Amino acid sequence: MKKLILTLILPTITQAYPNTDTVNMKYGFAVIQKGEAEFISFGVQKRIFSTLYRQTEGGFWIDRNRGNSGFGVLSLGIHVDNELFYGETMHGIGLISRKDKLLGGHFQFFHDVGTGIVSRNGSTFGIQIKHISSAGINTPNIGRNFISIKAGFTY
Repeated sequence: MKKLILTLILPTITQAYPNTDTVNMKYGFAVIQKGEAEFISFGVQKRIFSTLYRQTEGGFWIDRNRGNSGFGVLSLGIHVDNELFYGETMHGIGLISRKDKLLGGHFQFFHDVGTGIVSRNGSTFGIQIKHISSAGINTPNIGRNFISIKAGFTY
């Protein structure tokens, strides 16, 4: 399983090069179980066409009651912005390194929705909601929900 997670996280590191539009960092905490879980992730976004983007993200969460897990995600989504604000929604498939009482399988679906501001140099700073679940493929499928702060840097 660790090899599969590395297969998803490694592209995140290697993609952060000239072909990348934005390098992202997110830090968040669990919405329902406040104070019990938090996560951090790093990722890259690349424009495919117009407002269609792909995102590769890798990170981990720490849950004081249910255990910790790493994750890797490959997503597609819509990102729109103007000179001041942006909005985006990303949806993808991923793997988690450890099952727990909320997520019963290693294979999961990841959904991010966010909005924020765009700086003069194109960097973004915003807030996002992340939902992780197996869509009923595995049980339990209670899911995890996080709210996060996102910083995206262009170069």
